[in-house]
Amino acid sequence: MTPKQKAKELMEKMVYHTDYHWEDARECSLIAVDELISIASDYADEKIVTKSYWQKVKQHIEKLDA
Repeated sequence: MTPKQKAKELMEKMVYHTDYHWEDARECSLIAVDELISIASDYADEKIVTKSYWQKVKQHIEKLDA
């Protein structure tokens, strides 16, 4: 899944759980991705998740329009 696709998927999940409040969904998505970025640094050697992938997801979330 590309970072852009993952960003859209996260936003779709979050917007549903925030009663369709777009800005709240964006904030929740960004919080989740920031956590994943910090965890990715710890596991970078294992190639399970990469920090750069989640940073790209974050950039796409920030670009999404309501």
